[in-house]
Amino acid sequence: MSGALAPLAGAQALADLAVLSLDSPHSRRVYSMHLRRYIATASELSRESVLRYLDWMREHAKRASTQNQALAAIRLLVREAECRGLIPAQEAAAIRDIPVAKVKGVRAGHWLRPEQVQAILKLPDPATFNGRRDLALLALLLGTGIRRAEASSLAWASLQEREGRLCIVDLLGKGKRIRTIPVPDWSAEPLMRWREDPSRPQLARPDLVFGGLTDSGVYYVVRLYLAKMGMHGAPHDLRRTIARMLYRASGQLDQVQLVLGHASIATTQRYLGADLKLAKGEAAIDKVRIEGEPQ
Repeated sequence: MSGALAPLAGAQALADLAVLSLDSPHSRRVYSMHLRRYIATASELSRESVLRYLDWMREHAKRASTQNQALAAIRLLVREAECRGLIPAQEAAAIRDIPVAKVKGVRAGHWLRPEQVQAILKLPDPATFNGRRDLALLALLLGTGIRRAEASSLAWASLQEREGRLCIVDLLGKGKRIRTIPVPDWSAEPLMRWREDPSRPQLARPDLVFGGLTDSGVYYVVRLYLAKMGMHGAPHDLRRTIARMLYRASGQLDQVQLVLGHASIATTQRYLGADLKLAKGEAAIDKVRIEGEPQ
């Protein structure tokens, strides 16, 4: 088929192969979803079909970030097709040259205040097996900022003492970047209690810290406790929380970047909401005074 455009009638198998290059199970699911939608609308893999799909996304008010995510998924499909001689190099290059959509503004994420961090850690019931596990999980996520996929695959062997403190050593994260993360004492204590829990060895994967809890399971545990706090959120909000607490404690943006494992410091800045202060008394609007306002 070299020199001809790739028909998409049997492209799902190709798409399944394409997403295998991704490390994160969550990314694989999201990219697979985008590719299924694209394949359902296109008769062939071409620049024209991609442009029409992106135009459809704009017409249906899909965010620029969602459009860019779909385009990234399609580029993976293009790379796989090109490697197998299913699409001409010129057409593949033309698809890769499609510009990403411009993202305007900064989305305001969620952060927990210090008193909310204390409150959520009091919610799991230590008298129950799940409560002890959930406390260890919440404390680890809030204390280290690891991703939910990193938490679900974290092995006990990765938790080691370094310079007199507990650390997650040589954690392989997104983009195959390796980092070592110090664990604060308030996070390490429930984690070590969980390690000594007599019921824990009965889990499917006792070598893993959370016994084989999937990244989707981590997601729903966090959602459960945030809902008990009257909040709507996800594990990434806990990453934003520790990022902000670290920065406010140290003022060292590069240290926050290293802990979170970001490739770009610009990503870290977005997590901090550095250019969007929302806390009462900190926001620019709180400095505005008008004549005659109540004191």
